[in-house]
Amino acid sequence: MASTLPTADPVDSADILKQATERYALTQSHISHLLAQRLRPTPEPSNLFNPFEENHSTELISPTNAVSPKVAPAPTAPPTPDTRETEILARYAANLKISGGVLINDQPHLAINQILYKTGDMIPVGTKEQPLSLQILRITADELTLGLNQAEQIISLKKPAPGK
Repeated sequence: MASTLPTADPVDSADILKQATERYALTQSHISHLLAQRLRPTPEPSNLFNPFEENHSTELISPTNAVSPKVAPAPTAPPTPDTRETEILARYAANLKISGGVLINDQPHLAINQILYKTGDMIPVGTKEQPLSLQILRITADELTLGLNQAEQIISLKKPAPGK
């Protein structure tokens, strides 16, 4: 019983070598192109849009108004505390536990939330997700002044008279 198996076509090793070489060359050119972008990136424009600037134009330039006239920025007043900052400062200042004061090296310190702080120190408040710090601006015998950015709050350290 003789079986006949179909014979495979002879494999042309030159054709396989040619295909592999072409694939290798294509891969190499792709890698070179990607590496060139990494090694020599295109330079960023020198006048990037700053979203934190107060006086910026949001007008988009279209082909019809490619040249827009320059408008002189309005004179700015000195920064005033944001009402939101003032509210945040008042809310966190109300929750501080001031338990006493002491002079160390002729500098007043206050025990706030069981930790000693001096003028210039930062009191951590807020949450883990949104940390916030209040700065101690001044400590006198009668007052504590706290700050948050431009907002300030003065807390009286005098105890109210009995019956009031």
